[in-house]
Amino acid sequence: MIEKEFIERGITKAKLEEFLESELRTANYSHIDITKTPTSTNITIYAEKPGLVIGRGGSRINEIIDALEDQFEIENPQVDAQEVEEPDLDANVVAKNVASWLEKGGHPKRVGNTYMRRVMESGAVGVEIEISGKLSGSRGRTEKFIDGYVKKCGDTAKDYVQKSYEKAVTKPGALGVKVQIMKDMPEHMKLTLQQEEEKIMDEAGEEEPEDVDYDELVQENISDIKERVEEEGLDPGKVLEAEEDNKNRTTLVSWLEGRMSTEEETDVDYEELVEGTVEEVKDAVRDQDLVPEEVLEAETEKKERKTLKGWLEKRVED
Repeated sequence: MIEKEFIERGITKAKLEEFLESELRTANYSHIDITKTPTSTNITIYAEKPGLVIGRGGSRINEIIDALEDQFEIENPQVDAQEVEEPDLDANVVAKNVASWLEKGGHPKRVGNTYMRRVMESGAVGVEIEISGKLSGSRGRTEKFIDGYVKKCGDTAKDYVQKSYEKAVTKPGALGVKVQIMKDMPEHMKLTLQQEEEKIMDEAGEEEPEDVDYDELVQENISDIKERVEEEGLDPGKVLEAEEDNKNRTTLVSWLEGRMSTEEETDVDYEELVEGTVEEVKDAVRDQDLVPEEVLEAETEKKERKTLKGWLEKRVED
C-alpha cells in the first residue's frame, strides 16, 4: 500500500509539472515545490517571470488554483509564485531561452555559445548544451557547446547536475535542446581540484618566463621569423617595429602588417545596421565581409524584409 501511494504521488506530480509547463510557458516556468500540511497543500511555483504567473489582479494564479482543485483534486491548495534567483544557472530556464531564440531565427552556434558563456559567468562549475536537428542543410546533426566540468554518472551527477530538455519548432524542422548544468561540486572534489591547481601553479612558478629580444629575432631569415610568430604567438606589432628599425625587408613587413590587420576585430552593431535600406545593408555585407547569419538574425528580429532575408539566406547557403 505504501509503495502504491508513493507511485500515485509521483504520477500526480509529473502530470502537474506537465500542466504547469504548458500553461506557464511564457513565464519561463522552472519547477515546483510541494509541501503538505494537515489543513492545506502549499505549492511554490518557480519561474523567471513570476508576474506572468500571478497575472493582473491575481487572475492567472486564481485560474491555476481552480485547475488544481478540479483537475488534480488537491484540497485547499495554497499557491505562491517565486522568481528564479539565478536564471542562467537553472537548466530549465536556459533550455527554454535557447529554444525560444532558435524559434525566432537565431543561429545555433551563436545561441549555444552565448548561453554557454552566460552560464559560466554566473558561477557554474560546468555546462553542456546540445542542439540537434536540421541546423543547416537537409541532414540532421548535433552541435555541442561545452565549458568547465560536468559529471556524467554516479551520485555526484545525480545530486549536482541539473538536466533539461526542450523542443524548438523552426522552419527547417524541429530542433532538440538539451542542457546540463553543474552548479556546485562535493567537498572532496573541491579539495582535489584545489590541490591540482596548486600543483600547476608551483610548476608554472618554477619555469622562468623567456624574454624575446626582437632586435635579435629579426636577424633571422624570414621563414624562421614567420614560424616563431605563429607558433609562439609573438606580437606582430613589436616584430614589425624591430624589422623596420633593422633590415626593413618589404616581404616581411607586408606579412606582419597583414597579420596585424587580421587580428583586429570589427565591432558591428547589426541591429543598427539593419535600420538602413536594403541596398545599404547589402553593400555593408559585401564591403566589410560581415557574417550573413548575424545580419539575418538582426533583420528577422527587426524589420522582416522579404527581399533582404532571401538575399541573406542565399549567402548563408553559399
